[in-house]
Amino acid sequence: MYSYKSKDSFQDKLPIIGKILLRIFVSFILAILLSLIFKKILFFTYKIPDSSMSPAMSKDEKIWFTYLKGSINYNDIVLAYVNNSNQVFLGRVVGKSGDNIKIVKKKLYRNGKEIKQLNENFNDKRSPFPSILSNRDYFSEIKLNSNQFFILCDNRDNCMDSREYGAISIEDIVARNLF
Repeated sequence: MYSYKSKDSFQDKLPIIGKILLRIFVSFILAILLSLIFKKILFFTYKIPDSSMSPAMSKDEKIWFTYLKGSINYNDIVLAYVNNSNQVFLGRVVGKSGDNIKIVKKKLYRNGKEIKQLNENFNDKRSPFPSILSNRDYFSEIKLNSNQFFILCDNRDNCMDSREYGAISIEDIVARNLF
């Protein structure tokens, strides 16, 4: 009878320590590749640069975000581009497509109903101009178009948000907080 002898593979020629080292090396490379994929495509951490979301989140706190936006809901925390620039801001979604939003005496109204925000922080240190002239305290009613969001910071008196930038389109939202 004829017997067929297969060619020895590279791994069969290595001594046992070489096989272990090869497996460790391949596992290490795969772990690095997977972590890069997760960081660049799916998830990333963001260090809060200021107190715009205090007291719910403090300056220098790291939070997890995902590029997968899915369905964005009320109270989701998002990162969004500012007016087609590379600058981003962090805020909480308070209005979605079709909503009517207005602010009267620092109170937020969505579709005519006052919305109580649990973590809002008012600590106004601005100059004493009449508050009626400020978008911070009085914001005329707007209707959000399709795929638009109204985003406010929790620390309302010390941040820039949709009151200054206007409604934010879905294309300008970079990422959504995971939890």
